[in-house]
Amino acid sequence: MKKRKEYKTILILCVIIAAVLSASLAAILLSRRNTAKNKYANIYQDGNLIHTIDLTAVKQPYTFTIEGKNGAENVIEVRKGEIGISSASCPDHVCVKMGFISTGAIPVTCLPNHIVIEIGNTADNDMPDGVAY
Repeated sequence: MKKRKEYKTILILCVIIAAVLSASLAAILLSRRNTAKNKYANIYQDGNLIHTIDLTAVKQPYTFTIEGKNGAENVIEVRKGEIGISSASCPDHVCVKMGFISTGAIPVTCLPNHIVIEIGNTADNDMPDGVAY
């Protein structure tokens, strides 16, 4: 009798592990399917949209500078499919350390200079890229 309970427990664990692996694989495949769409980087300064860049249309990497109040500067680097802040005049440089982003999961922000860079599938970024309950 004891061996039968052990087999039953092992079977239940195997089913649970298979279900978790299947769900993980489905999530990975769905997230890769969404990356084929156009990706737009929307750059905000003081809450106002100042630049929209189609990251899928970038042929050569380039940089540009955003100037803010009191001589603040952020150098934005744009590459095919990704964007980031390569240098900044802020004292902590957290925005530079955030690196480059290629998805809308986490925006690049420079709080001292009031810069936010978000990625979305539309130029106006009105459509949510996901829903959580």
